[in-house]
Amino acid sequence: MLHRFLACAVLALPLAVQAEPSLKDQQLADLAVARTDFVLRSQAYSMPARLKALALLDQAKARAGELSPAQFAALMARLAAISGNGHETFMTIAWSPAQRLPLRTVWFEDALLVTRTAPEQAELLGARITAVEGKPLRALSTLLAQHSGGPERYARWNAAWLYENPEMLHALGFAAAPDRLRLRLTLRDGRQVERTVATVDRKLVPGGMVNVMQSKSLSALEQEHGWRVANADAPEPLYLQEPDQWFRARELPELDALYLQFRANYDRDNGKTLSAFAEQWAKAIAAKPPRRIILDERFNTGGNSDLTMELMRVIGQQVREKVYILTSQYTFSAGIVSSALVKRHAGAKAVVVGSPVGDYLRWWSEGVDVKLPNSGQYLRYSTGLWDLQKGCAGESHCYGDKFDARVADLSPQLKAPVRASDWLAGRDPALEAITADIQKR
Repeated sequence: MLHRFLACAVLALPLAVQAEPSLKDQQLADLAVARTDFVLRSQAYSMPARLKALALLDQAKARAGELSPAQFAALMARLAAISGNGHETFMTIAWSPAQRLPLRTVWFEDALLVTRTAPEQAELLGARITAVEGKPLRALSTLLAQHSGGPERYARWNAAWLYENPEMLHALGFAAAPDRLRLRLTLRDGRQVERTVATVDRKLVPGGMVNVMQSKSLSALEQEHGWRVANADAPEPLYLQEPDQWFRARELPELDALYLQFRANYDRDNGKTLSAFAEQWAKAIAAKPPRRIILDERFNTGGNSDLTMELMRVIGQQVREKVYILTSQYTFSAGIVSSALVKRHAGAKAVVVGSPVGDYLRWWSEGVDVKLPNSGQYLRYSTGLWDLQKGCAGESHCYGDKFDARVADLSPQLKAPVRASDWLAGRDPALEAITADIQKR
């Protein structure tokens, strides 16, 4: 009996004193999961891109155990971006830099602008950043495109977490230090200056949707810590008003038009639901078709296309004279689908206004999350194919054809991008272009 007890104790001993896996082993395990459960399962990679991604993982094995959290995060972002697909993403859920710059920026078509700052950086409000760490903006833009799938215009806003975090830029070899960033700027008074901006606790830096970051509204956090916004003294154009609402409608009697704005396709908004809103307006438009409809999808970064599919068909089919579809680099995923649905069903009555959408018209979405077991980060791969120009019938995993949203093109017929000077002045070039078009007609 004693021998049996001792044998059991000896067998249990290795489990009791089992050592924690080394950082090298943890990173190797995460790299293995990224390989088998992400790169080899994602449908978005072409064969050359998949081979490139696998080669990147093989190279990373040699550095396992030496990669900092920031370097590992950058590696995963690069891995997803190689697919070329904007929906293949890396999510910094378990870890992200503890420090951020005490300012927020917006990359307009003509400038990278400082739009919000902590009080200590108020001098930089409205300044145009012309160089980062002595490198031209072209170099920064290229770096972002290497760490975010889709077109470069999408990467410029989707990868803002990279360039507003010196620790990430340092991990990528772009910045000299992880806790500060050297900027060259043109101030609002025209002076050319160079400033080194130190980071602060990220909890002191406001977040929010892209439209919130462009509005004049200050969050409770910003008010508490004295933050300021560069367009505070400018009038607030319609498209930036009520930034906390994800979807809304306004009658514009001066244009004999109904204005509908969607900032996301999610079925919730301060107690309201998008599905009920869409149903309400589909019935109202069908019962009394407006002469003109202005559909503002410029901030619609995506969500569930099903929630507004019927409304978009009704808009296209029922509008009496013209439907103006407003798009921008923030128009992504469900925002693109909604724009295409309206254009398809409206035919010659549709006019696209603004700047190009934030993705190609062929993409993969409808993803699956993959958790990396040790870092706790997530990769997301896509399973559904869209092709808004040719359709995807007969191709594996075809998903988008059910929406009947095929269009030859979504390029703006009235080019009206919002530039930095427009935003600072409180102007909306798209609405001005629509007004001019109506007056001309």
